[in-house]
Amino acid sequence: MKRWPRSAASCLCWNRATTEEATVHCSRHFIHSRYRQVLYRSPERGIAQTPPSHLRHAAVLMPLVETNGDLQVLFTQRAAHLRQHAGQISFPGGRVEDGDASPLATALREAEEEISLRPSQVEILGPLPPFITSTSQFFIQPYLGFLHQFQLTRWDINEVDEVFFVPLSWLLDPANRHRRIVTWQGQQHELFEFPWEGKRIWGATAAMLISFIELLGLTTLEHTQ
Repeated sequence: MKRWPRSAASCLCWNRATTEEATVHCSRHFIHSRYRQVLYRSPERGIAQTPPSHLRHAAVLMPLVETNGDLQVLFTQRAAHLRQHAGQISFPGGRVEDGDASPLATALREAEEEISLRPSQVEILGPLPPFITSTSQFFIQPYLGFLHQFQLTRWDINEVDEVFFVPLSWLLDPANRHRRIVTWQGQQHELFEFPWEGKRIWGATAAMLISFIELLGLTTLEHTQ
């Protein structure tokens, strides 16, 4: 069975206060510090990987927004009429075009096109581990970034049906994510899913979230349901 890579980092960011709720305090400064620690231990983590030639290349931005000291993650819901991954929850991003200077340039260009986020409003920390989609054969390079002075006012309705925010503290609580095993082309795959207010965060987006959580050592997966 294919399993999502595990990190050796310990659980330092979340703390279950009671059986009903988890109390998490992950500030912008804390995430900055943890990412710098990752780069110090493994400098190669700060370099985006080169995709295999047989795969299509895409890049996305995982945007973090700090509101009253609490971090939130921005998600988009893809338009229902799109040919691929219609209606799914995703991060701003898309396919790397010939005119893009780099995968990071792709992620920033797509974010501006989709949600009117100017590159000057994004502080990029660096790349996260890439993800390969089994069905559409995309090599997706995610980038972690903080948004500054960003007010969501409009988005491209041709690409995006909705934009919403989820508290990072909620995403870090293992009780809020579910693990399941699916069979695809004769192989078993371990998938994760975050159910949020009637929405289903799953697939590549959930996998990249798990990768981010484990890379920075924000929690472990032992208690995932």
